[in-house]
Amino acid sequence: MLNNGFILFHRHWLRHPSMKDSARRRFLWVHILCSAYFEDSKDGRIKAGQFIATRKQLADACGLSMSALKCAIADFVDAEMLTVASAGRGLPAV
Repeated sequence: MLNNGFILFHRHWLRHPSMKDSARRRFLWVHILCSAYFEDSKDGRIKAGQFIATRKQLADACGLSMSALKCAIADFVDAEMLTVASAGRGLPAV
């Protein structure tokens, strides 16, 4: 897995409107960033900056209900922080 290493944050991200004073939503964002690959996977299936997860996996990992997760992802997409695409077999690529 090529998502080892570190990422940098600017303190401003805590004040971003998409975070809405929710610790779980903030954790979701950190989880997404830490899950993204730094380089393309060896098989080329996952590009740098991408990762594959089901919505259920994300909700469970971050302690969010499915409705809260869908709302958070929609807000991240609206803010152009994230794109979501199908990875085949009905799995969302986040």
